[in-house]
Amino acid sequence: MSSLIADDHNIEIQLPAAYDYIFIKQVDSLRAKAAELANKGADEGSIIWSIDQRRANARQNKIWVCNTGDLHCSIILRPDFEPCKFYQMLIVAIVSLGNSIASHVSPMTALGYLWPNDICIADHKIASIWLDIGNSYGSCWLSITLSVNVLNAPEDPEINAISIREVEGSTDLNNKLLLESFAREFIRQINNWSQRGYEYIFKQWRIRLQNIDRSISLEDGTESITGTVPNGERRNRVPAAGPLEFHPTATTRTQARTRRGSAHAATLPLAAVRRG
Repeated sequence: MSSLIADDHNIEIQLPAAYDYIFIKQVDSLRAKAAELANKGADEGSIIWSIDQRRANARQNKIWVCNTGDLHCSIILRPDFEPCKFYQMLIVAIVSLGNSIASHVSPMTALGYLWPNDICIADHKIASIWLDIGNSYGSCWLSITLSVNVLNAPEDPEINAISIREVEGSTDLNNKLLLESFAREFIRQINNWSQRGYEYIFKQWRIRLQNIDRSISLEDGTESITGTVPNGERRNRVPAAGPLEFHPTATTRTQARTRRGSAHAATLPLAAVRRG
């Protein structure tokens, strides 16, 4: 493992040798910073950790509310597989983070997944993961960014969220320990994906999925779609690329256009519903 100190106060962590560790104490948007570093040629396996994220870009043009003690990190990948499989990396990351959180909470905790990119406990959001793609110097990159409410959750009552500490009452877990746990589990699940196939990962994800048949709205800056993820005879079928079929009930196209090559030019929660 190599370490790039991007700030005066580097925090040492124990990571598998496959990672290049980049610590940035404070950042506005970690997703934007990961895209910037990827466009500048950051290596496969770069893992970026910030302990102070000021303005996290979430899905549907919303802001992820950040608190002291949250976990915010990004991993950069440079895939050598088909673009139709890029979305599978988001599912690998969700399963990896879900398993990591599960290992630090009580066995009977109601941990689940919300399609397309959230992790919840007792139907309260505890984490989100975003997948962005881009191209620089003729090489495609993916960045997987996650935010987890470790010690605190947003105080706004309109935000249905909870923290790990609130779930457990008290916990010795902190953002550093969870990052180390996730980093190890992500490598394990990437190996499972490579050796056992996407079906193995998909089934782990599908068994904890909690928002089947609920109305869902998706946006990517150019289009808004409302629909449901259906539960039916084909619910256990493993799709070739995305996680599940999405049945739209309404579509609204906006005036905004996503600029080619921008930091979030191909953010996937909407695009991967059926991407060409």
